[in-house]
Amino acid sequence: MSPMSRLPSRTRWIALACLLVLAGASPSHAQDRRTVSGVVSDSGGRPIPYVNIDGGPRYRTLSNGSGEFTLSVPSKDGLDIAIRRIGFLPGKIRVEPGSDTTINISLQQLAVLLTTQVVRAQQQVRVLETRGFYSRMLDQERGSLVGEFVTPEEVEMRNPQRVTQLLEQRRGISVRRADRCQIIATCFRVYGQGGCAATVYLDGQRLNRLGSAAADASEAPAIDELIPVTGVSAVEVYPRGSSAPPRYQSLAGTCAIVLIWTR
Repeated sequence: MSPMSRLPSRTRWIALACLLVLAGASPSHAQDRRTVSGVVSDSGGRPIPYVNIDGGPRYRTLSNGSGEFTLSVPSKDGLDIAIRRIGFLPGKIRVEPGSDTTINISLQQLAVLLTTQVVRAQQQVRVLETRGFYSRMLDQERGSLVGEFVTPEEVEMRNPQRVTQLLEQRRGISVRRADRCQIIATCFRVYGQGGCAATVYLDGQRLNRLGSAAADASEAPAIDELIPVTGVSAVEVYPRGSSAPPRYQSLAGTCAIVLIWTR
């Protein structure tokens, strides 16, 4: 006797109806999606790595080291896609509704008068690549990590007045101001879920005291006092210690982990 036949009659009918609904829904759901893919290159046809492809909060990705990207979007919706990469003029394209789409995007490098700025931007990207920032960001998109990434382009666009502004409204952490605090650089602290002190790394070096416990909220470091906002290149936020890259788990406990990278 099969497991289904042993169920009461009413339960069998409900289970059968659910299976039919799921069987009918899966193909249509797949058909409602399409793939937008392509390559981002400069005016000379050279591929540009690590470009931000932004079609809105739910449709974001990053080009890989060869300038290639893939984005899954609804078939029935048109999409305005913003393209940003530090050192290049931002671009914008419109993708109309339809089937799978392949597009080639060309970005223009900043004007010759800004050569120094372009070189610095390229160096900044190379440093982040060496530190594994972009590879972890791509891993997160593939589901290997659970975190949020603040890119150089977002830092530049937001132009924050303090470092902790970049951490506000991030998943799994909170930024709180101490009561009656008057000196802005020392007022704000970053906490994980349950009010534990988030563990903060600056260029791979732990800022929290080694002997401090994450459960002690008073041990949260004064990030704004220790790091000038003008020097911040990128940020990574992991809501739990277990969700962070392995090399940052052993000394961070179970609370949230924040990785800050400078220029």
